[in-house]
Formats: sequence, C-alpha cells, structure tokens
Amino acid sequence: MEAHATERQQERLGTPVRVLLAATFLMNVGSFAVVPFLAVYLTHTLHLSAWQVGSVLTVQLLCARLLPLATGMVGDRLSHSRNLVTGVLLRGLGFVGLAQSGWFGWVFAASAFVGIGSAWYDPSVSAVFAGQPERQRKRAFTLYNQALNAGAVLGPLAGAALIAVDPTLPFYWGGVVFFVMAALLWYYRRHYRTVRTEKRVRDSMSRLWADRRFVRFTCIMVLFWAVYTQLSVSFPLEMMRISGEERWVSALFVVNGTSGVALMFLLRRFIERRPPLQVVRTGLWWLGLSFCLVPLVPGAPLVWLLFCMLLFTLGETMVLPGSDLAIAECTEGEDAGAYFGMYKLSWAAGGTVGNYAGAWLMNQGGEVWPWMVYGAAGFCACVLIGRLERNPAR
Repeated sequence: MEAHATERQQERLGTPVRVLLAATFLMNVGSFAVVPFLAVYLTHTLHLSAWQVGSVLTVQLLCARLLPLATGMVGDRLSHSRNLVTGVLLRGLGFVGLAQSGWFGWVFAASAFVGIGSAWYDPSVSAVFAGQPERQRKRAFTLYNQALNAGAVLGPLAGAALIAVDPTLPFYWGGVVFFVMAALLWYYRRHYRTVRTEKRVRDSMSRLWADRRFVRFTCIMVLFWAVYTQLSVSFPLEMMRISGEERWVSALFVVNGTSGVALMFLLRRFIERRPPLQVVRTGLWWLGLSFCLVPLVPGAPLVWLLFCMLLFTLGETMVLPGSDLAIAECTEGEDAGAYFGMYKLSWAAGGTVGNYAGAWLMNQGGEVWPWMVYGAAGFCACVLIGRLERNPAR
C-alpha cells in the first residue's frame, strides 16, 4: 500500500502543470470553435475567391509547422514561459483580426498571426512537459493529448451555437478565451522554467543532426503525418461518397473526438508504463489496420466506416503522446524547444504530402487502392519504428 501511495505521489502533477493542461483544453475549445467553420466563413460570409481561401488556410499551416524550429530555439535561450504567453496572445489577436475586416490582405495577415502563435506556443509547452520528472512527464503528455481531444469535441459544438447567432461571434469568443489564458499563464510564468541553453544556434543544430536516432525517427514520422492527414481528407470524402449527405461527415469527427477522450482513460497506463517507441509502433499498427479494413465491405455502410474511424483513433491515441515522450527522452533536458520544433517539420512535410496525395488518390484510385496505400504506409512506418526500437545507439 505504501509503495502504491508513493508511486501515485510521484506521478502527481503540480498546480502550474495542471493549469497549463487546463489552458491547453480551453485554448483547443477556442480553436475548434473557429477552425471547422473558417473555410465556410471565408467563402460565404467574406465572399473570398477559391485561391484567396486557399492562401489564407495555407499561410496558417506553413507558419504553424515551419517556424517552430526557430521559435523553439528562442525559448531554449530566453524563456519558454514567455513563448507560451506570446503564442497565446498572437493567436488571440489573429482570431479577433479575422472578424474585423473582409479585405483579403487583412484576413491573410490575421491568419498568419494564428499560425505564428501556434509556432511560439507548441514547442514551448512540449519543452515544459519534457522538463518534468519522468513519471510526471509521462502523465503530463498523456493528459495533454486528452485535453486536445476534449477540446476538439466541445469546440465545434460551441462554434456551431455561436455562429447561429452571428458568423463573427466564434472568432471574438475564441480571441477572448486566448486573452484570458494569456493572463493566467503570465501569472504562473515563474513555474515554467526549463534548462536554458548556452550553446550557439549552430552548435544546437549540430547536436540535433548528430542525434541520428532522432533524425531517423523524425523522417519515419513523415509517413505517419501523411496518413494522419486523411482524417480531414480521405475519410470525409469517403463518408460523402457513401452517404451522399454532408451532415454525416461531422459524425466522423464526433467519433474521433469522443473516442479519443475515452480511449485515453483506457490506454493511459499502457502509455505510461511502456517504452515510447513501443507505444508508437503499436499505434502505427492499428492505424495501418484501420485503413486496410475500409474497402473490405463493398458499398460499406456508414457504421463500418465509423468502426474503422474508431480503430484509426485507437492508433492515433497511442502515436501522438508516444512520439512526444520519445522526443522528450532525446532532449535529456537541453535544447528541448529545438527538438520539438524540428520534429514539427515532419508534420509540415507529411501533412503536405498527405493533403495532395489523399485528394488525388480518392479522385483517381477508385474505392480500394487509396486505402491499401494508406495502410501500407502505416505498416511501413510500424516496421521502421520497430527497427529503430531494436537499435538503441544514439
């Protein structure tokens, strides 16, 4: 009994970390109150052209995924706590800015602010969690993933209620949530200290590239992000093909979000007590299986596709926290922002490939081959992670 109590005490998170998790949940609620409706808002409310809508969405993606390497290094040298506050403020300003004007240049700049805010925030929150003692670190990353999923469930519901009143209301509400969270994080900023890097930027980059295991892991995860992107590309297109109605597409995201929250309760001990690469490998296996099962039922009923989405979520729920924990082990307490920032490049590369390849395959590949390609990519990543797992050399 005493040993069990001691173990629970070691896993207990301090108030500042719990506040950061709560802030992540509320900020994801604010984000998902806006993001699912952004393309509709740009098209039907602001009446932007197709290339303008694409540009607004793309600048946000590129800023959010390409800049974290630089912002993470800034946090390593100056302050990750200030990065957190800066990122939240920039996202809040971006959301409010989106509702202020319909001029393309203004909307483009506001969308860039949202992406830049993510670039400041994401590597720093991961660096803060990575700086916790091992048991608390694993608990923090699993709860972090759970907070993201919970926000993804409640956010669209809040956004739908607000947009029914006024199309700009979700943007203002999201901005207010971010401003409140910025004030809260500023209050606790002294508790979010990480190991400050004294190296030159060139030396930190040399360390990252010399860590061959980390570089290989980052390259392998490009495959994961390419198939993960099908959550918003191929799965919705397949649901539309089967049902013929747009309203059924939202059911995919409801299943993904709610099952993600529930599965984390069931998988938390598995994630916290297994080596991170084993967790990632297991999740990739389930992801590959989820894709391969989709075409096995000709003219698949809606429930079958939703079942495959459940398996996809099972894999995703293991891969996301597992990959964060794997990177945290690589950092060894230093250059954490740079490590997590560089890892984001795999998301930029894989997400870009997944967007284009997914759209092309679903249009040209028929009803079977796209899913076989995605499944093969997932299993390939699983095998490569397994080989990396058996080679502990750094």
